[in-house]
Amino acid sequence: RYGTVTGVQTCALPILRRCAALKHRVVAADPREAGERAILNLGHTIGHGVEHAADGRYLHGEAIAIGLVAALGLSVEHAGLDVAIADEVRGLLERQGLPVVAEGVDPTAVLHAMRADKKRVAGRSRFVLLEAPGRPVWGVQLDDAAVEAAVAAAT
Repeated sequence: RYGTVTGVQTCALPILRRCAALKHRVVAADPREAGERAILNLGHTIGHGVEHAADGRYLHGEAIAIGLVAALGLSVEHAGLDVAIADEVRGLLERQGLPVVAEGVDPTAVLHAMRADKKRVAGRSRFVLLEAPGRPVWGVQLDDAAVEAAVAAAT
């Protein structure tokens, strides 16, 4: 049995500490978001689109969970991520009660919201993908068909 600290299982605390330390290192090394700090946005590109298109039906973290699943799907297709990793993360999110699909959200509205995102460069969304755990790639531009398919799968 594990106790909890403000709702978090104590067995997860070492993982949370490692994640916080990584985030601190990345932010300290790139305080102006000019490069590597983009890795902290894994799942945010589609997730923010879902959050805005859903008009309050999903909390920020829930929308990002949906976006994370979409980003991992794109990672399988475009960055060589092992599908078993994507499936494992999806299962973990589901076991934690997080949504992995934005049910009832219009994919066209998600795409429209993504087009208004402040982090677009030259009119294009840039994605963070994973080649493997611990090996993110950022600034990835995908063709419209790939993005549309990912959004369709996420809604």
